[in-house]
Amino acid sequence: MLEPYLRRAHQFWRVLSQKIPPLGISVLLHLLLLLTILLAGASFFQERPAKQQFSNVIRAHAVTNSRLFETNNIAELKKIEEKKVAAKRATEQKAKDKERKRQEKLKKEKAKKLKKQKLKQKREKEKKAAAKRAKDKKKKKELDRKKREKEKKAKQQKARDKKLRQQRLKKKKEQEKKRKERRRKEQLRNEMLLEAELESEQLTNSRQQSGASPQKLAQLRATIRQQIERVWNRPKSAPEGRSCRVKVILVPGGKVGKVTVVASSGNEAFDISVVQAVNQAAPFPVPESAALRRELSELEMTFVK
Repeated sequence: MLEPYLRRAHQFWRVLSQKIPPLGISVLLHLLLLLTILLAGASFFQERPAKQQFSNVIRAHAVTNSRLFETNNIAELKKIEEKKVAAKRATEQKAKDKERKRQEKLKKEKAKKLKKQKLKQKREKEKKAAAKRAKDKKKKKELDRKKREKEKKAKQQKARDKKLRQQRLKKKKEQEKKRKERRRKEQLRNEMLLEAELESEQLTNSRQQSGASPQKLAQLRATIRQQIERVWNRPKSAPEGRSCRVKVILVPGGKVGKVTVVASSGNEAFDISVVQAVNQAAPFPVPESAALRRELSELEMTFVK
């Protein structure tokens, strides 16, 4: 009676052993055993009455080997199925985690790449801006240099023009000064000639009146002039061509009684130098002749630089 079940079980076991590894069979058997225990417990609670009273009656149920084997097989199969599902879920979860990590890695790499690209773009932008600033600065510097050179040239040209104008003005002033000086010298020469003529006439008249020798008088006047000019310190600040006419009064002994400026040179230093020279040059020679002493008591002389 049990032989067909045993044969089936044997065949089932052989198929399982071919398809499932020993570990899987062990798990399957444990599942079947667990299922059998669960089914036996369920049937036990179903057969108990709602209100059970304690009694001394013991009820026993006979469990065949085939039923126990089937129950064990089902429990094992269930356990195997659950393990497969759990393994599948774990594999899926692992794959999901792996995919999530891969996506996160890709996302991070993408973000890193994007950040790097942005940083590169920023650096390129800054580099271009710096190059533009440097170019603008160089251009501005060049423009400033050209502007400075232009201003310098204009300033130099202005200075040259000013210098040229000053030179022309100076030349014009010098020419005017020379013309004036020539006119003044001419006038002075004419005055001196006139003075010489007057002096000659006076000497002639005096000689005629006093009997003094004109030659001797002229020599004495020349000697006095030379004596004055030897000590005369001409001032350097006085312009050339200046003349000063002085009146000298001599007292006995050839000393100077008084020196008066009759015609000023227009330069105070020049006039003072002539007066000082006259005073320093004294005493002058005193002639023996009374007539000559009288002629030399009052002299007018012109000194020219």
